[in-house]
Amino acid sequence: MKKLVICLCLVGMGMLGCKDVKETVQTIELRGTVMEAEEMPFMRVPHRVELDGRVMAVLDLAADSMSYHFVEYPSLKYLCSAGRRGNGADEILLPTPFQFSDRKAYLMDGANSLLYTYAFDGDSVTLSGRWKVADTRTLDYAVLNDTTLLLEDFNGTHRLYEVTPTTRRGMFSIPGLENGAQADAESAYLWRSYMAYNASLHRVALATQNGDVIEVYDLKDGSSDVQVGQDGAPRDGKGQIEGFHDIKWINDTIYTLYSGRLREELIRKLQQGQKEPDGGNLIKVYNRDGEFVRQYRLDTYINGFTYDAARHRLIGVGSNQDNPFVYFNL
Repeated sequence: MKKLVICLCLVGMGMLGCKDVKETVQTIELRGTVMEAEEMPFMRVPHRVELDGRVMAVLDLAADSMSYHFVEYPSLKYLCSAGRRGNGADEILLPTPFQFSDRKAYLMDGANSLLYTYAFDGDSVTLSGRWKVADTRTLDYAVLNDTTLLLEDFNGTHRLYEVTPTTRRGMFSIPGLENGAQADAESAYLWRSYMAYNASLHRVALATQNGDVIEVYDLKDGSSDVQVGQDGAPRDGKGQIEGFHDIKWINDTIYTLYSGRLREELIRKLQQGQKEPDGGNLIKVYNRDGEFVRQYRLDTYINGFTYDAARHRLIGVGSNQDNPFVYFNL
């Protein structure tokens, strides 16, 4: 059974609206420390970062050549790169957020929905598998295991697809479209989100790019929780916000990177020659059911983050400063 918490009001094509909500969670100020990284390849838009033991990977969203780079952690010594930019064999035309765990890197070409698996061995990565997972573009995904993925359904018929090499199963609905509203690609694209999978809980969490909504779907029993924050659900046109930029499970807690700025204001300032920093500066934290419990305000804007459990710190990556890496002690 779906639970829509705080307030959900249907508007137009199944969109969600929300009254003003006073969020009284604690806000904690965090000051970042720049991490000196030498010998790194030049990166135009460092966009995502992941940590797996002593190896850290970073995605350059606008790379000229290689899109994904691997460094030793915590020394930040450059190791190697993967995912050559292009439309040729084993090249990536549209780099997307990646997943990196158990000495494997999962890289997706979103334009061709091709998933590449790279095995990490010492100071290099080796392509070990490729998989055509869909017939349409893919912007984000979650790897459940080597043969099962979760994808957003950009036709709008479902919220997610569970995909294996031989099956494709639709699951859940776009919030607000359960009550007979017509599902369409426009609604699905407006609700595009970043996602993260928790293997221990067998839950997937989604954070909207154009709104202040966290969705948590339980893959065991089919239940779901949708939490709409004070900035409201995704809306088209006037009043649209720049929402979440990243989402991670840390144990049984959801950490997200949030902006909350009006897109029309960002565009207006850019037209006036006042470019605002990329990314977000709020880390909003939710419990396993998607309930908002606290937030951290960073002293700098970042594009993505990961977590160093041994040092209990967040590691951010950004394109607003010369050195892309910064850490924040929690």
